[in-house]
Amino acid sequence: MVGWFVMLWGDVRVPEFGLELVVNGFGLSSGDASVNPGGGRGCLLLRFGWSRALVVLLVGVLLAALLGVVDSGHVVAQTPTFPVDNGDGTFTQADGTVTVPHSWRLNPDGARPGDKFRLLFITSTHRTAQPTQISGYDSFVRARAAAGHPAIRGHSSLYKVVGSTAAVDARVHTRMRSSDVVAPVYWLNGPRISQNYGTTAGEGFWSNSWENHAFSDLRDERGRSVNDVPADSALLTKNGVWTGSIANGTKKPNSFLGRAGSVALGSIFGGTPIASGSADRQAFESWPFYGVSPVYVVRVNPYDCDDGDGDVS
Repeated sequence: MVGWFVMLWGDVRVPEFGLELVVNGFGLSSGDASVNPGGGRGCLLLRFGWSRALVVLLVGVLLAALLGVVDSGHVVAQTPTFPVDNGDGTFTQADGTVTVPHSWRLNPDGARPGDKFRLLFITSTHRTAQPTQISGYDSFVRARAAAGHPAIRGHSSLYKVVGSTAAVDARVHTRMRSSDVVAPVYWLNGPRISQNYGTTAGEGFWSNSWENHAFSDLRDERGRSVNDVPADSALLTKNGVWTGSIANGTKKPNSFLGRAGSVALGSIFGGTPIASGSADRQAFESWPFYGVSPVYVVRVNPYDCDDGDGDVS
């Protein structure tokens, strides 16, 4: 038998009169399908007096038992449903985007509900380009993100390396093609890099024509500029970044990550941040990497609800 479950996610508040439940979104889910109207950007305010709140709680427990969520005192494992709470105020959606509060510390200036963007950083540490699997480079970037700005640590596992191996191109690996969810790219806690992705030289992120790539624009995983990083940071000691790619985000023939010999290196200060034909280095050398975020979407403030009493809760 196919069973459907109603899911609510939000916040509980306890005022003097009883209980308030602010529901940010809702969804329906069965074993092989789910419905998430509005991507969790809706808002619903439920109020209960204490006696009614107790009744609602008891009814909820009873329904859970009847629907099989609770079986003989044991919790039955359920298939993960979206959105996924990352535990830091952000939520991962089914399409891979991450919704953030309108007051999130890393939102670009002037960001409004519904706006999309990505964040980029240069790792403050460096490593070789010898591993052949892209997962090894992702792990390196994610470890830096996990130790990075507090606002990204809770979902650091969603960051990816901007790099190409023999098996995958950077623009495919990062889901930064025109067919993917397109968004402007910013330095983490810094200025904008590009309005879109682009796929040809001189256009968007996949080009050697970034809007802001001066020395003072660069940011590490903590969102620090060159004026704030320690003396041994790669932002100060290295003038290139491993990419294994050409400017349009595809692998550089015979110079991709994991190839024995020379590997493509982006040259920030040379004006070729993705690829510089003259800057290839030996794979055993140690250089930093770019880490890029998933697409962030600014969501509606869940407390901006009109509850009918003449003000906004």
